Amino acid sequence: MADVGFGNFHPVWSPVEDRFAYVSNKTSDYFGQSAIYIHDVAGGEETMVVPGVRSTLSWSPDGKKIAYSKYNDPSVYGHLYYDIYEYDLDTKEERRVTQGLRAYNPSYSPDGARIAFAYAKDGTVNVGTVDLDGHGFINLTGFANGEQVFSPRWSPQGDWLVFGYAPRLQRGIARCRPNGQEFQVLIANPNYDCRDASFTHDGMGIIYASDKTGIFNIYRHDIDHDGEDPQLTNVTGGAFMPMLRGENDLLYAAYTAAGYKIARLSDAAPREFPGSSYLPSRLYSSPIASADPGEWDWEGLNSFDDTELPEHKPALHERLFQSMMYFPTIRIDQFNPDNEGIEMLKPGVMLYSSDMLNRVEMMASGSINIKGERDLYFNITYRDKLPLFSTLGLYPDLSLEVFNVTRGTSSEIGISYDTVGVDVDFNLLAFSAKLGHNLFSNRMRLEFGYTHNRYTSTIGGFRNPATDNLVPATDNLYFVGNDLSAVFRYRNMVPTRDHEINPIGLRFSLFYDYEFNNFNPDGDYEVRNGMLTPIYTDFNFHRFDAHFMLAAQLPWWNHSLTMKLRGASILGDPVDDFFNYYAGGITGMQGYTYYALGGNELATGQLTYRFPLIPNMDLHLGHILFDKLYGGVFFDIGDAVMDPEQFSVSGLKKDIGFELRLESYSFSMYPTRIFFSGAYGLDEFTRTFQFADVTYGKEWRWYFGMLFGFDLSDGF
Repeated sequence: MADVGFGNFHPVWSPVEDRFAYVSNKTSDYFGQSAIYIHDVAGGEETMVVPGVRSTLSWSPDGKKIAYSKYNDPSVYGHLYYDIYEYDLDTKEERRVTQGLRAYNPSYSPDGARIAFAYAKDGTVNVGTVDLDGHGFINLTGFANGEQVFSPRWSPQGDWLVFGYAPRLQRGIARCRPNGQEFQVLIANPNYDCRDASFTHDGMGIIYASDKTGIFNIYRHDIDHDGEDPQLTNVTGGAFMPMLRGENDLLYAAYTAAGYKIARLSDAAPREFPGSSYLPSRLYSSPIASADPGEWDWEGLNSFDDTELPEHKPALHERLFQSMMYFPTIRIDQFNPDNEGIEMLKPGVMLYSSDMLNRVEMMASGSINIKGERDLYFNITYRDKLPLFSTLGLYPDLSLEVFNVTRGTSSEIGISYDTVGVDVDFNLLAFSAKLGHNLFSNRMRLEFGYTHNRYTSTIGGFRNPATDNLVPATDNLYFVGNDLSAVFRYRNMVPTRDHEINPIGLRFSLFYDYEFNNFNPDGDYEVRNGMLTPIYTDFNFHRFDAHFMLAAQLPWWNHSLTMKLRGASILGDPVDDFFNYYAGGITGMQGYTYYALGGNELATGQLTYRFPLIPNMDLHLGHILFDKLYGGVFFDIGDAVMDPEQFSVSGLKKDIGFELRLESYSFSMYPTRIFFSGAYGLDEFTRTFQFADVTYGKEWRWYFGMLFGFDLSDGF
């Protein structure tokens, strides 16, 4: 009856028309992307009614409404809660019935006055009912020791509720009165599972799914008669979620090699199926060796009754940390052009640990070469209660970061209208603190931060050309930076199997910074008391940087069109190019080098068409599984200038390029994403750097990477 998609579930007949409702994921990649569909039996037409639903369904007695459960929008902490909703097929309006009950599997009473459902609290699931307005909540079953119930259904007369019941291991079937009285287990067996019960049309029996033969099939149970329950289906995959109309018109979810499909059996009468019995595994496999009884008290474990527990006093949990993990690293660093051979190699180590609840996370790394040039990093993130914030109901993440980078080079400095060559060692030290909290849902996030930078140059000793006196080696701060920042992020991406290699959805970020800096822009110094002292200039300004990405799925194939836009500006008069934005390189317009396009103002756009080349590779090479290969072609346009008035259509730079993306996994779990791209700058232009002209464009530039993700700008 319904075979599109691998997840088709919970069929339920309309009480007044020849149609049924069910949930299906159709062509989506995950079960969670299911929606409610109504299938017209006579014409075969289908209508999608409500998206984002994967629960059981229930028709109102007049056939005008459907009750279901679904996740509410994620909270600011990312929490998801099920609640009951009602959809009016005439008005096309959805109404929320319950509020924060963790309620699911709704079922209308025959008079349409109440809704029964299962709801979870403190590890236990009970049956409850509410009036249609969400009031009048009643806990019917009153379980409190980890019992689980599933999918309650009313009898046609409204005098009983039947539901799945699992006090410990196997699932059985139980019933109770609408007031919670006369609880009774109807079917229970420690050797097999019984589930998905619903009443027959006369209320005298139930139909259910069971794997008593080793395969789930549909059975009928007469409540007032003992004896073997007759079998209604005999499928080889599985039959679940049965729903009868009249005496014999059966709908169910059939498990097949292609997933779950909705099937119909219009004459579902009891039948004899010779040979449909369970074959114990001991007949065709060797028994598992028994453990030494002295090693463990198995009898005590098997007979343990978790409904009778000793009294425990509540106490704060101890923060338990995982063992520190060490990752040796080696880096080839070509940043310093003076380094050659072994000088470019930087061995190092990465360290990582977190507590068991991931509320405190620490990461550190360090590497150094034989010249002593080092890269150090430390980060700690705290995701637990913070004073003051928690009293306001806010639980932001607090992160602290420290960077330290050193490099050596040679340069010239200006002294008394002359220049002197010197050896210079640079030491960059940065500290940042950030507070981040989600807004309204986990799709939106706001972060506030403070960053302090101290850039020091150690200038080797030299003779002052004006006096011929020896000036000793001196450490000088040439930049002292302070940055107050705010970042707003919105991310609404479609979950698909290809969400990394071929993302679909929307991302937007807006960065605001207020910087107040002391900087020596011209490298000028003066000698004070025999010491070389930098001449500082204050640079205080506001800056904005906005990023936007929209990726749309194109029809008929798994291909997409992606648009990226970026605009950035330093407000006020132009400032020194030390503070420039840059539009080139691997994170921008790839047809030009990173520093080729720089300025106080920036505007870029990119259009990418991406398509599958080998969507299902399934190729193993050692510990790596190569999963899929995608190709893409892109076009970039944009520029970066010092003043907004310098922007012009004729001055915009353009490039074209291609990219190959290979999705793979190491050791079956670690993402290993490989990309290779090439870009050609369509425009040729010349920039002057340190009195030298450099020409860009009209050449191919190549990029290769192997990381956890493909998009290096994905963090925006």
